[in-house]
Amino acid sequence: MLYLSTTPWSFIEAALQNKDYKFDNSKIYHMKAPSLATVDLNGIAVPPLISLFGLIFYQATLRKANESIAAEYMTPLRVVYPGSTGSDPAVAMSLGNFKSRMEQAISKHKRDRNHVLVAPVPVGYGTISGEGKALLVNAEIREAEETMLLSLGVSRELLSGTTNWTSSTVGLRLMQSSMDSYVGQMNELLEWLGTQMADYIGLEQAGVRLEDFKLIDDTVMQQLWANLAAQDKVSMSGLFEVLGMDYKKELERKKQDHIDQQVAEVEAAIESKKARVTAAMRLSADADESTSEYVEFVQQCLLEAEDLVGQPPEMVQLVMAKLEVEDPAKALVISELIANMQAAAEPAPEDSAGGPGGPPTKAPSAGKKPSPSKD
Repeated sequence: MLYLSTTPWSFIEAALQNKDYKFDNSKIYHMKAPSLATVDLNGIAVPPLISLFGLIFYQATLRKANESIAAEYMTPLRVVYPGSTGSDPAVAMSLGNFKSRMEQAISKHKRDRNHVLVAPVPVGYGTISGEGKALLVNAEIREAEETMLLSLGVSRELLSGTTNWTSSTVGLRLMQSSMDSYVGQMNELLEWLGTQMADYIGLEQAGVRLEDFKLIDDTVMQQLWANLAAQDKVSMSGLFEVLGMDYKKELERKKQDHIDQQVAEVEAAIESKKARVTAAMRLSADADESTSEYVEFVQQCLLEAEDLVGQPPEMVQLVMAKLEVEDPAKALVISELIANMQAAAEPAPEDSAGGPGGPPTKAPSAGKKPSPSKD
């Protein structure tokens, strides 16, 4: 009932009248696949596995053999028997009593793994079967699978995720050529589906397509594109496309990174200014509490520095060395004051240029007039 409610009525009428239904050419999409050239199947494609049917049957037979071996030979049969004492055990002892004692001992051992059996005669132990692991045909199954994959043009490393460019270059190139054709057919199908859905819904068609199959590990091609881009012989958008990246998105990210960096620098400058103002206010508050002590300390250092300025350098060094041991803070302040006083006492050089490119001339001494030049 659900099928009838969703089927167009024209289909049902054509079925009731036993007539053919003619579709519009744009309503049916024919996806083609390579087929055998000598066999006419009225447009029906031959699946690629038809040429591997013998290998498929062979692999199925091997798997069935593995299943039988696993069911029959994997679990060994364990046997407990009376050991040899030089005489026939059937004559020297009761085998029924031995059997019951062994069964009791095995049952107790299952309940208590530390149970110890005390046997009056030697006890033998052996296994029957259990050689299933050596009988399995895993190697033959693996070989059959690899033959099938090679016939289909697919490498095992690609399916297991262990492929690399250096060991599978030829196989990857073959797969790329086959995948390019497949991706092209799928893009044509997506375009047709998009057109049909847009016409049915009444909306504008949206572009939908699969990305081209690319070997992202093709380092030789990537390096070649990078060298050409450095020489400005190819576009940067082409280089990014080879690398599997979107050039426009990378430009947007670069622009956003630059904006974020500028914003961070402005925020850092504002925060630094706030921190400096806060520290200055805190230091001012602390200084107000100990202003008198600080002024007295600076005045005392200034007096001692003035006394040391006129002393010989050896005397100054001796006093400063002793002061650095007794009071390092005072020694630091006094050394800075002495350096400032000495710098202020040195006369500034008064050199005047003797002309463009010429050496400077000395200023005349006080009380002496420059001698007139003789022309």
